[in-house]
Amino acid sequence: MKVVVERVVKSPVQRVFWFTADGENAPKWIESIYEARRVAGQLGKGSRVYYRAEVAGSEFEFITEAIEWEPLRRFRDIMVEKLRGPLREYSLEGLYEQLSPRKTRVKLILEFQLDMPQPAKAILEKLIAYKLRRSLMDSLRKLDRL
Repeated sequence: MKVVVERVVKSPVQRVFWFTADGENAPKWIESIYEARRVAGQLGKGSRVYYRAEVAGSEFEFITEAIEWEPLRRFRDIMVEKLRGPLREYSLEGLYEQLSPRKTRVKLILEFQLDMPQPAKAILEKLIAYKLRRSLMDSLRKLDRL
């Protein structure tokens, strides 16, 4: 399942990128994530972050690794270890474009698959995608206050 959200944020690209690309900041701006901590490496390609999240009544714990890293332009994290919950695959890509000194276009592309039998899988994936889309749009609005 793929969720894509995009918004122009009223903050400079430097501030938006470094804040959002650092997974440890996720609980400060993504409401579904309530715990995040770096478990390996420094911020950048190869770093790993532990997440604990709740979406649509399902709790997830997993570790991601930054596999793509272009400061001020993009990052991509993928799940490398599932610890708890029905998550089979997960990736998050952030794309950034400076429109002016105080405006940045941010596009987030989140892809996930659940590990459960049909038809429950299809129903829950659609529900989670709907909740995530709304949550991520709300999260992007918070970035105006950076």
